[in-house]
This record gives sequence, structure tokens and C-alpha cells, in this order.
Amino acid sequence: MVSALEDSPGAALGDVARRSDAIVRMLDKLGVAKSDRSTTGVRVQEEFDHTTEGRRSLGHRAAAGVSVRFTGLEMIGPLISRVTEDVQASISGPRWYVSPNNPVHLQVAKLAAVDARQKAEAYAAGVDARLGRLLSLDPPHSAGGSVRP
Repeated sequence: MVSALEDSPGAALGDVARRSDAIVRMLDKLGVAKSDRSTTGVRVQEEFDHTTEGRRSLGHRAAAGVSVRFTGLEMIGPLISRVTEDVQASISGPRWYVSPNNPVHLQVAKLAAVDARQKAEAYAAGVDARLGRLLSLDPPHSAGGSVRP
């Protein structure tokens, strides 16, 4: 994300636009496909300082963000170094996601089910009960849908 604090909204947006363009040129130079990047937002708002005499305008802050998706690790370090040093951008991330098609998702689901059963057994033992048959299962990220056996 790049941001700028200037006296006027136009000046702040102009600064942010120039630095955002520099980031786009870096991504082009690194060969990051346009389909692997997106603007995450652009905003401009007045910023204030609160004093004993009331609030005082500090100017207008503009900000813009870009999200980039990588399938390999080799470009992450160089990109972070360049945008933070050359463009004074701030970085939020990286965040890691595993493709839903990756077989590890099934391994994780199986481990999560084992963990859930162990917790259920512990809860049941804590109230001097025992587990019965499964009534429903709400897998994470299932958009609220339950699986009924």
C-alpha cells in the first residue's frame, strides 16, 4: 500500500498515483501477469489532529493498495525489497493459501476430524457422558452448510 498526506486531496492522490504506477512497472518488469494482481482499494480522506482547542486539519491522506498472487517464492523477496525501498510502500503480508485442488487439503481435513473427535471425547468425559453417533458436521469454509449422515 502506498499513502501520502498532502494539503489537498488532488496532491495526495497524485503522489499515490505516481507511486502506484511505479509498482505496476516493477510488476511488469518482474513478469507478474496482470491476471495475478488487482487493486485492493483507493481512498482519500481528510486527517485531523485533536488538540485541547479542538480538531485541526493535518491535510488529506490518499492511499491505494495492490494485491499480488505468486505461485512461486523466488519473486517475493525482490519485490518486497524494491517496493519498500524505491516506492516507500508498506506491505501487508505475505499471506499463504493452499490451492483447494492440492491433496494436502484432504490430509488436513482428516487430521482436523481426528482432532475434533479427541476434543469431543474430552468434553464428553468432562461431563461424564459418552459419544454417540455423528449428528452433523460443519466443515470449515463450507458456507454454513452442514453434512448430515
